[in-house]
Amino acid sequence: MNRWIFMAGLSLGIAFQSCKKDENPVAPQPVTQLSKTISVVIKEPSSDGCYVTTKEKIPLSGMVISEKPLKDVKWKSSAAEGTATGLENWAISEVSMQEGDNIVTVTATDNSDQIGADTIILTKNRFLNFLCQPQFSPSSIPANQATNVTVNIEIEPVSNLDYSSVKLFEVDGSGSLTEVANLYDDGDLSHGDDIKGDNFFSNIVQLNGTQTGVKKYRVTAQTQEASGPVEGKSSVASLNVYEPRKESDIEEQKKIQNTAADKIYESFNQNKDLQASVNSTVEWLKTQPNVKSAEAKGDRAIMISYSSGEKGAVVVDEQDENGKSIYLGGGGEAPDTMSRKGPSIKLMNQTRGTLEPMTVGSIRDIDTNLILNKKVLIWAPYEDELPINIISRIQDELSKSTLGLKVTHLAGLDATVQAAKSFSEYGLVIIFTHGYDGLMMLTKEEATPNREYLYQDLRDKYKPQILIATKVTVCRFILIPLVKQDVYYILPRFILSLNKNFPKSVILNISCQSAYVSSADPVLNLALAFIKKGASNYFGYTGLTNVTFANSTAPDFIKQLTVNEKNTRDAYTLQEATLFNNTFRMFSAYPVRYTSLLINGDFEFGDLVGWDVNGDARIITGLGSIKPYRDKYMGIISTGLGFTTSSGEFTQTFRIHDFNSTLSMYWNFLSEELLEYIGSGYQDVFRVTIKGQDGSETVLLEKSVDKIAAQFGATKESAGSLQYVSPGIKFDRGDVYATGWVSETFDVSKFKGQTVTLTVSVGDVGDSSYDTAVLLDDISVD
Repeated sequence: MNRWIFMAGLSLGIAFQSCKKDENPVAPQPVTQLSKTISVVIKEPSSDGCYVTTKEKIPLSGMVISEKPLKDVKWKSSAAEGTATGLENWAISEVSMQEGDNIVTVTATDNSDQIGADTIILTKNRFLNFLCQPQFSPSSIPANQATNVTVNIEIEPVSNLDYSSVKLFEVDGSGSLTEVANLYDDGDLSHGDDIKGDNFFSNIVQLNGTQTGVKKYRVTAQTQEASGPVEGKSSVASLNVYEPRKESDIEEQKKIQNTAADKIYESFNQNKDLQASVNSTVEWLKTQPNVKSAEAKGDRAIMISYSSGEKGAVVVDEQDENGKSIYLGGGGEAPDTMSRKGPSIKLMNQTRGTLEPMTVGSIRDIDTNLILNKKVLIWAPYEDELPINIISRIQDELSKSTLGLKVTHLAGLDATVQAAKSFSEYGLVIIFTHGYDGLMMLTKEEATPNREYLYQDLRDKYKPQILIATKVTVCRFILIPLVKQDVYYILPRFILSLNKNFPKSVILNISCQSAYVSSADPVLNLALAFIKKGASNYFGYTGLTNVTFANSTAPDFIKQLTVNEKNTRDAYTLQEATLFNNTFRMFSAYPVRYTSLLINGDFEFGDLVGWDVNGDARIITGLGSIKPYRDKYMGIISTGLGFTTSSGEFTQTFRIHDFNSTLSMYWNFLSEELLEYIGSGYQDVFRVTIKGQDGSETVLLEKSVDKIAAQFGATKESAGSLQYVSPGIKFDRGDVYATGWVSETFDVSKFKGQTVTLTVSVGDVGDSSYDTAVLLDDISVD
């Protein structure tokens, strides 16, 4: 019988996100006596710890991870309290809200009266809905140094929004607001806003922090109601202020850690007792004047805190006589040429489309059990240093899948910290490295001065996202030369600080103790950090993991998930290793699976999920007066409408099933090259192609300016049946004509049973001076 943790949602009891307890002016009283054996995570309506709505009541749901059976899950707000339905999977049918900030705390109690808790701040506005927290780029600034920061936020569109009222405020400890700057949705790049009228409000603001820690901000805006202006507030977001590193502190840290690595190496070669060698090195570290504390994490890691505020580690890589690593880390106790010229229209005056937000109750709600992102990342710094090539086996299984997965493989020195920042861009992330104590993932990236400069915002003394570890290699079979490396390791806080949430991703972390949960704090646990950041499922190992055990579990899971197309619950098989009491463990907010069908062909998900895009390819709700053919959203590809000159392309891979015969779509071709450049060398082209399983490509549709003119009876002197849509629609240079919505159907019966790739694109021919755009809607396979 499989043992697994199934949860409808997840939330943590210790604050890290910007809306959490110690980072919000309306913070609740902390729950006392929080246990390290029980973790609560609020997953819906948001795992960010904050949510803004105009509704009077909303439901909450989440999950609990507990070492012991649970007694109950309860909730409390400033207005009411009650008991949730369910335990490991809990739900609250509705929480009533008062206008303003409402604090809701969910607590879980086990049968020994240990308590875990999580808090969410629900902001209730009367009329105005903010769809995200204020976003900052960069997300951290150095202390005492004025820095230009791009700030933006998305506001749900309402007709009576006062655009001049959208402002950024700094929030002090008492909750008082001090105005910082206006935010704009004007398409002016000097304001950091690239698309006018898309409801993203932006500005480039100079910010300065006089001390390390966090600066808090929120955005307010007003609607003009019959009774007068009514204000709405966003949730509170934090901007991290870090202290730049001192090179002398870094060099001192490296010196001490390298000496500690020498001592472990020398001691182990004498006594072959790794634990004793680590323990004696810890005692030596405690005598060093610049070391504040040192702690052994089992026999393979030492965590060090320095008087300067720096933190670091010494980690041990035990190898066999062939120079291959035996374990995937470990440490801690193991628990369970032509050109045209003409006047150019100002960027902010060009028509690039409007985008209203997705509404509650959209089709996305039907597909909560699907992995909609088919991009796969293999991030494997140490795959070549193991006696069994587990990644090769995993790649073999992925190659057998007919789901159309797009695999990116980063190995060795390519698996950098910078590359790890892209984790949340993928639907499946496979991590293969050395891990320790459930709190670190090792890179091979050497901590050089250049990289220290590159990563200085991640190396805050007080809230570091990455640290330096000195890795030393030992072998109990033969005497090997001393090999030391100062490399970076990634902490859970790095995952929590990623720019975007995971798209219900599946994470497979093949490293020692990757599923070790020692605390209810997401900052101290990789498993909880990934789930807190939006991953639907996380898989890892609770103890010291040798390559044989990893090889018997990870590739088979990938096979079941991607080849046999099972959901994560059915793809997972509980396996336990007698050695080191190790378990291949599953954390799940809900079981998810891949789909072989065409996804989001009508764009009604409200975003580009399912589609790979290049250049100017996006979704909009309107282009001038032109609306989608059906419902609320449509796709647009262009040769570059103002803010980019890169031609747009939508691509999706899916299966043509035996019951499918036709591919259909609606398109609308708009161009400045009509009518003036009919019969010229300037022939922007719209194409629809499909690539079969054998790699051969079939052109289903190709429309150039001249072909459009012939189809619609247009000449340089006459528009025929083309529609003149200017001045309501302005591109870069001249007048714009459109075809109107055209229905197109293609016979795809020859592709039955195949996995195909559909590409819809538009491209410049001649030059990029005059723009063309194609609107798309209702792409379907029947």
